[in-house]
Amino acid sequence: MTRDRCVDFLRAWAIVSVVAGHWLITALRHGSDGGITAPNSSPTSPGRGG
Repeated sequence: MTRDRCVDFLRAWAIVSVVAGHWLITALRHGSDGGITAPNSSPTSPGRGG
């Protein structure tokens, strides 16, 4: 039995799309000047000592 490479590609593309979409939703913010910013979320992440 052989693997269908097209299905493998579509599955990989779907995973990358979901990861990128979640990153865009959580990481990017609208700035006060109307631009898009990517604030550093490390200091506010749970489990970070300090």
